[in-house]
Amino acid sequence: MEQNFIENELVILSKQTIDLFLKQKNATDCIALYIFYYYTAKWQKTNQVKCTTAYAAKGLNKSMPWVRKTKKVLIGLGLIEDVQIRGDMNKISSWYVKINYIWKTETITARIEAKNHPIENQQCGEPYTVVDQETNA
Repeated sequence: MEQNFIENELVILSKQTIDLFLKQKNATDCIALYIFYYYTAKWQKTNQVKCTTAYAAKGLNKSMPWVRKTKKVLIGLGLIEDVQIRGDMNKISSWYVKINYIWKTETITARIEAKNHPIENQQCGEPYTVVDQETNA
């Protein structure tokens, strides 16, 4: 059963990210493309989106050279990265755009599980009870 949490519906930018965009010569271009990638990541439910240059250009009603130029800026800022998947004989089979700072569900689950105690050792230390339960009022 899929939960419809509000987090799945929001596209959020931190103040630091917006500040980073505003320092760029083409701030509005960067914001537009980054939001498009972020939006695509939300509906694909991943942080590595299948989003070709042509698809982004069509979605934003921009040219492919505009997408390439703006994408280079986002890569330079460390906000996104190109990810290539290799198939048979080490040949590139597909390209993805990884949105840094968006974590996949698997990553979040793994981090939570790593922080929790193993099931067989749920209680650490000795259980203590309060002997004197008087109030100090």
